[in-house]
Amino acid sequence: MQCKIAVFAVFASLAAAQDPSQLPRCSQPCFQNAVADSGCDQRDTACLCSSSDYVDKVSDCIEGACNMEDL
Repeated sequence: MQCKIAVFAVFASLAAAQDPSQLPRCSQPCFQNAVADSGCDQRDTACLCSSSDYVDKVSDCIEGACNMEDL
């Protein structure tokens, strides 16, 4: 459950900053790699956040790539 909360916090950070370089380093590839399957432009955060495929892929990736300390 704590990991899900941390993943949500990373998504919130992206939405607020709209700059992936501000995200934890371990999560950056997760956001970048999932764009291709989302059907969205990488700068269209509204589209990305509404894409359940994108959100699911990023969440799964972050859970595997990052430790709680990273987030």
